[in-house]
Amino acid sequence: MVPTVAVIHAMLEEHENLKLPAVFLDKLRLVWERAIPRLEIMSKAGVKMGLGSDLLGPLYTRQTSELAVRARILPPLEILRSACAINAELLGQQGRLGCIREGAFADLLVVDGNPLNDISTLTENGERLAVIMNGGRSHKRTI
Repeated sequence: MVPTVAVIHAMLEEHENLKLPAVFLDKLRLVWERAIPRLEIMSKAGVKMGLGSDLLGPLYTRQTSELAVRARILPPLEILRSACAINAELLGQQGRLGCIREGAFADLLVVDGNPLNDISTLTENGERLAVIMNGGRSHKRTI
């Protein structure tokens, strides 16, 4: 299993709290230096990249950092497609996941702003998410 760039980034930022050994920290730095250019190479080559994070425990709150990290080199539309349609395709769930249509398992977000212009609208600890719906139920609604 290859860690997501968000995991690497979070572990580097939190290395003191995580009490990582120096040798592990050196390896993380090396992987980080190579991770971002690899995303660009894969994007240019047309590799289908899903999006998700395997952050757990105290790093769980950094799950959306994967969006911000990828935004350093990828356009927001490509990032959103990775999170929705491409993830569905990689799981063999086209038409059921990653889309909005009758019979689909759609989770919906209403965002204060346009993530196609500024991906950070989705990464600010949910502050700009006006509505969050999951499984047909509203979990947050401020409008």
